[in-house]
Amino acid sequence: MNVYKESNVFQTFSAEHCLEQGYYSKYVEEIQVLTGLTEPIFSDVYQPLLKKFIDKVQYCPDPHMNNQPWVHVSLERAKMALNRACALDTQDERMVYAAFSAALCLMMGRLATEVKVSFTNAKGLHWRNWNPLSESIGSCCEYYRVRPMIGMPGHLAEHLTPLMAREVMPELGITWIADEPWLMLQWLATLMQSSSDAGELGAICTRAEQYLKSNFNSIKDDLADVLIPDSLQEAESFWHWLKSGLLKDQFKLNSQDALVHKLHNGSIFLREEIFKAYLESIGERSSNWVVLMQQFNHLGLTRLSGSDAKFDQYFGSVRRVPSQFSSNLFSSGKVKQEGAHQLQNFWTQSQGSSCAFSTVAQAQAAAAGSQHSMTGVTITPGNLLLPSSMGVSSIIQPASVTGAIESLVQHQDILQRSAQMDPVAKG
Repeated sequence: MNVYKESNVFQTFSAEHCLEQGYYSKYVEEIQVLTGLTEPIFSDVYQPLLKKFIDKVQYCPDPHMNNQPWVHVSLERAKMALNRACALDTQDERMVYAAFSAALCLMMGRLATEVKVSFTNAKGLHWRNWNPLSESIGSCCEYYRVRPMIGMPGHLAEHLTPLMAREVMPELGITWIADEPWLMLQWLATLMQSSSDAGELGAICTRAEQYLKSNFNSIKDDLADVLIPDSLQEAESFWHWLKSGLLKDQFKLNSQDALVHKLHNGSIFLREEIFKAYLESIGERSSNWVVLMQQFNHLGLTRLSGSDAKFDQYFGSVRRVPSQFSSNLFSSGKVKQEGAHQLQNFWTQSQGSSCAFSTVAQAQAAAAGSQHSMTGVTITPGNLLLPSSMGVSSIIQPASVTGAIESLVQHQDILQRSAQMDPVAKG
């Protein structure tokens, strides 16, 4: 059942309750029969894996399977691998479990590189992003939204998959596989899609994946409680209009009269006039741009921490603003006219006015001599694909894996405290 739309908000569900319902209950019965394991052993290694996996991914879509729910696609692939492993002449229980768990967790790294999960409240208002390397969606929020993400390094997903698989593997299960070193090597190689070391286990999972792509049938269940927040639909329509316009080369970039500016760190700065332009294009009063921009800020696409523009002024990547210009440059999110012209001249002389800017300050300063206002919002990396004809990189390079890798190592406690202090509550 494909219920995915970028604007939809999903309500999380209990993995334990899920496994007692309809399709999932029947699924558990089928795989227990296939394994031939007694209830105590099955409950020790298979049940915890299924619960942790479902809690981790919830109803995230799989972009490579027509946005069918990730949980459905993975469960079916795992059952196919289980069937093939059970049919081997050399079948043993450990090999069967390794095949099932590897096929279930196959390509999990794409959840960190191809989708961006935004935790929201019941009204769809974003409050923070999911950290896929250390968190389960079902354990961290009650509502969430999923958007496609672009610009990640090509093979990053394969390297992240074992890390994410380890998060959902029960201790007894991973220990059981690791007791056979050759099997552990094949298990890891299969997850990383390294055919040279994946051996028989890799072949089983590959055949299961190939069969799945040709024979997958949509699965119906009643778990997907989908919300469509009315208060944010105008902002969602603006987002669709903006992406479409950029792909069709309808907007100028990084010029004095441009409404869109690309920063070196991969962010996109939008000036307020683009919100007015959208409203005028649909026949509405441009004076409502403030309301539209406020709605847009709640979609989870913009940088809201660190006072937004000030954050980029002082912590933007690549080239820093000269000290003689950085003092008092901002006032309530606007570039002061004094200093802005100086800053514009500095960057025009040193890099040229058509280059990608390093900070919001530079993007704003580039427009300082025009008639336009210099307030706006900054779209974080990984959300937009820019046309190559604009003279900048066609893919926005993200600063991190939705903040996952960076926060996992350095900022985990900061993110947790920030989430607790966030004024937008979960419910």
